[in-house]
Amino acid sequence: MRRNLDFFRGETFSFSGQVRDSNGAGVDLTSAALTWRMTRERCRIAEIELTSAGGDITVDNKGNWTVTIPASSTEDRWGGWFRHQGEYVLSGETKFFVEGEAKVREDIN
Repeated sequence: MRRNLDFFRGETFSFSGQVRDSNGAGVDLTSAALTWRMTRERCRIAEIELTSAGGDITVDNKGNWTVTIPASSTEDRWGGWFRHQGEYVLSGETKFFVEGEAKVREDIN
């Protein structure tokens, strides 16, 4: 799923989606390990990394997921363009659940 994000640094920001199988049914993600990373446009080192084990990604048994980026993850960062990508591991298989660009805006002041 492609999802572009746009939010202000220092704010808590959440976005959601659903993982579906080839028949269109939601995939039970309750036993999956999910990781979401945000990196600078041309850099492979994660600026922010969130996990389901850490509680920043929540899931259910119908394939629904929500990533919540805490304000503390962005309050001391420069604004700009980033790439983001989320993956999950379920039954030994790694698959992507979201990817796209993220624009982190500077403070309004």
